[in-house]
Amino acid sequence: MAWLTLLPGLLPLAGYASIALFLWKRTDWRMALLAAAVMYGALLALSTEVLGLFGLLSRGWLILFWVLATAAFLLGSRPGRTSTTLAGPNPRGLRGAPVAVGLVALMVIGVLTALVALIAPPNNSDSMTYHMARVAHWVVQHSVADYPTNVLRQLYQPPWAEYQVLHLQILTGGDHLANLVQWVAMAGSLVAVTAIAAELGAGVAGQMVAATFAAALPMGIVQASSTQNDWVVSFWLACCVVFALRLRHHPGLLTALILGMSLGLAVLTKGTALILGLPLLGALALPAARQFGRRLWQPVLIVAVAVLVLNLGIFGRNQMVFGSPLGPESARYTNAAITPQILASNVVRDVASQIQIGRESTALNIQLEQAIIGFHHWLGIDVSDPRDTWDGTPFHVSGFSTRDGLTANSLALLLLGIVAGALLGFPRLRQHRLTLLYLVGLFGAAVLFALALRWQPWNNRLELPLFVLAAPLCGVVLGSGRGALAAATMVLLTVCAFPWLGFNATRPLLGGDGNILQTPRLELYFSERPDLLQPYQQAAALVNSHGCKTVGVLEGEAGWEYPLWMVLDPNAQVNAVLVSNRSAQETAQPSARPCAIVAVEMAEDATSVSVSGITYTRTETFGAVTVFSPQ
Repeated sequence: MAWLTLLPGLLPLAGYASIALFLWKRTDWRMALLAAAVMYGALLALSTEVLGLFGLLSRGWLILFWVLATAAFLLGSRPGRTSTTLAGPNPRGLRGAPVAVGLVALMVIGVLTALVALIAPPNNSDSMTYHMARVAHWVVQHSVADYPTNVLRQLYQPPWAEYQVLHLQILTGGDHLANLVQWVAMAGSLVAVTAIAAELGAGVAGQMVAATFAAALPMGIVQASSTQNDWVVSFWLACCVVFALRLRHHPGLLTALILGMSLGLAVLTKGTALILGLPLLGALALPAARQFGRRLWQPVLIVAVAVLVLNLGIFGRNQMVFGSPLGPESARYTNAAITPQILASNVVRDVASQIQIGRESTALNIQLEQAIIGFHHWLGIDVSDPRDTWDGTPFHVSGFSTRDGLTANSLALLLLGIVAGALLGFPRLRQHRLTLLYLVGLFGAAVLFALALRWQPWNNRLELPLFVLAAPLCGVVLGSGRGALAAATMVLLTVCAFPWLGFNATRPLLGGDGNILQTPRLELYFSERPDLLQPYQQAAALVNSHGCKTVGVLEGEAGWEYPLWMVLDPNAQVNAVLVSNRSAQETAQPSARPCAIVAVEMAEDATSVSVSGITYTRTETFGAVTVFSPQ
């Protein structure tokens, strides 16, 4: 019976299916699936903003919205005149060993990652701090309006992935489907990279190689079962590329609109979208520019307006609260200086972060780190120069990891090096000039990434879209010869992906210690911070025993907030207290006063705290968690 509560979560899927059916007879199946996803994404974003303005983000209103949207597109899907405005190349000849191997590989990866996504709860660090915590606040307040918080990322970070989680959370009453947002984005990305590979001249075998390459990315595997957003932004950027390529054949304003919505959704998902997307889109725009001629301003204007409209809500809230549409901490993410030395430093360190061999202390890793330090001495800058390095994270070469923040794509990087060399050295592999433009655009995106963003240990996660968008090039090269090479490549990629498929550091499917099949769901929330499990449970038991439903949380900017919602009474509301940043000054304060305050790794030595003129005294301390009650 518990699974019956998840059935309303299928309503957004029904909405998407109705849009896809609406487009099915108007284009080919891949363009229908991708264009429907873009239209669905825009519909979800706009509906969330509009309903939130009136405080209507509740189960009843969302059910009504998705039923009406589904019915409207189903009515529009009645048989009638068809069009091929968005049509693209369809795969033909789906037979042979490479196709069979690719299908098996995709099935293995897809099923295993889906199992983890469905069984495990959201539990990585960013999700506990802000991805899922912001959703919990939105559910309670029935809107996506800003609120006072010490974790400012809950407010200013782009929210599309969390909007989708929000709809599922409200419809099902829990987070059991939350991880599927990333998994579905991975599946959609595989469809998109096959379409791109086809546009670049790859046959069916090459398209299967492209899909398997993307699916078997270690960073992609560990993220496919999380509530991070790197697969989501990868999908929207891949859709951007697909429809940018479509402009060559169908230079219409409808294609430009879908391209603009794709880019707008990418920007609404992650701040790195423009850095990664614009160089590639710029390179691919050259062939399309000739098609439009003097009318080029029209698609450019449509794209710009689509991006602005979809992001108007978050841009407006950020401007009102922080004085900038990008939020308060953009300088923290970007390099403080732009010089050839900083560019070279970031390129070398980004590449080194993607190379993980054995334990951190192995001789090879030590030698690699020393070589990089020596290279920086030659450049005349420090290897952890504060101008281009994230605060408090000195550079080092890390060892093998299966964590979704640190996992590297070492084999993929090696294959991409071979593929790039083959494309540049053997012109016959480039069936037309477009492949070279694509390679140049992808290289430009990697360079701009290094030029703009500080190095941090978690850059591997931010670089997932680069590897996904590189997959079609692998398909062009490795699928161009005999089928044996394509089949062998897919087998190699799938076999080498096994450690991440079975032994995700925080959501292991296999193994005897903490695997998701045997570990209670509540414990899995604390996989990255097991030291907090017992203190949270004890504090929650104390608060719940007094029937407290309005709980204040005292936390730092990396506060482990979402698990607190999970251990408290399901009807409890958590509000930040003692907030001194701009969110406290520019947003509405909670109307109800806290009946208890839970301090997480804060105020350890305090005997009391004062909130809104009320004094709360220390009641009990449980490790890193302290409970305060009003006098």
